Amino acid sequence: MTTLKQNKLLQALLLAVLAGGLAACGGDDGNNGSNGSNGTDGANGTNGTDGTNGTDGTNGTDGQNGSPAFIKFVGVDAPSTDAEKREISVSQAVVNGQIYGGEYNTLARSGDDIGGVQFGQLVDESGTVLQEEDLSVRISDSNEFTSLLPIGEKLFSVSQFEDRPGAMFLMELDQNAETGALSVSSLSQIDQSGIHGGWVHCAGSVTPWTTHLGSEEYEPNAKDLPTSTEAAADSYTAGMLDYYTTTEWNPYFYGWPVEITVTEDGTATPEKHYAMARLAFELEYVMPDSKTVYMTDDGTNVGLYMFVADTAGDLSAGTTYVAKWNQTSSAGLGSADLTWIDLGHATNADIEEYVTNGTTFT
Repeated sequence: MTTLKQNKLLQALLLAVLAGGLAACGGDDGNNGSNGSNGTDGANGTNGTDGTNGTDGTNGTDGQNGSPAFIKFVGVDAPSTDAEKREISVSQAVVNGQIYGGEYNTLARSGDDIGGVQFGQLVDESGTVLQEEDLSVRISDSNEFTSLLPIGEKLFSVSQFEDRPGAMFLMELDQNAETGALSVSSLSQIDQSGIHGGWVHCAGSVTPWTTHLGSEEYEPNAKDLPTSTEAAADSYTAGMLDYYTTTEWNPYFYGWPVEITVTEDGTATPEKHYAMARLAFELEYVMPDSKTVYMTDDGTNVGLYMFVADTAGDLSAGTTYVAKWNQTSSAGLGSADLTWIDLGHATNADIEEYVTNGTTFT
């Protein structure tokens, strides 16, 4: 019996030793194999049914009714005292119920000296300042139109004076970044000697290509004032003779549109557009097509004209028309249909040749 127990104990011991030996002799695990390729996507499932529509929101409140547009004019008392007559003032304006102030900012007044140039001074064709009989500077107070020209990164302004001789000035402007207020940083007189001087610069406008388009009003009568002798005897024309130092009087020098082209470096170049007609120009206004120009003639029983340029942005060549008033009703101020009569085609060069070669009325 003892021998049997001993044999079983021995067998158990051998099994334990064998198990331990097998565990101790086991090798390290091998590296994982590479991943297999992805399987193909399964077919898409069918779309679900649409949900039910939500309920409508509540209506908003109605806006206020609009009011008719209107302009209200505020009465201004006629000045009675000498001081009131000399005062420069503006009134408020009411547009669609909104009150707009009448404030303005003065850039320059006639006689102001800016950098050695007096605003409004008149000069001869050599650039020498003209003098009055008392030897004071001859200053014009007839500033008729001032343009605002944004050129590149700068702001310029051209001011023209309705005088004989005419005068034009170029101002470079500074603008306050916070208030927008403008001030003059420099002033120079535009040399018009290359176009025989300026004459009675009346109204003006700015073209779509940002040039100053001025005018020469009340063209001298070439029949009555053919030479400087007749011009000197005419009180309206006599002052123009002070302009000449080498040039002789020619009535056909005047009565044309004058365009001023300004570059960013402050160069101002004047050009008379002889192609557009010779009138008592009040104003020329270029339409957005940059070709059609409506031109007004200052006077009684005069005309309404239209110029159509050959090329947009170039007024040196084109066709001039005059309006014909075909009355259809005498009610009120009258009604009519306008037709345009072709007066012919010209270029600046065509007409300038006649102007500079001594053409006379007879």
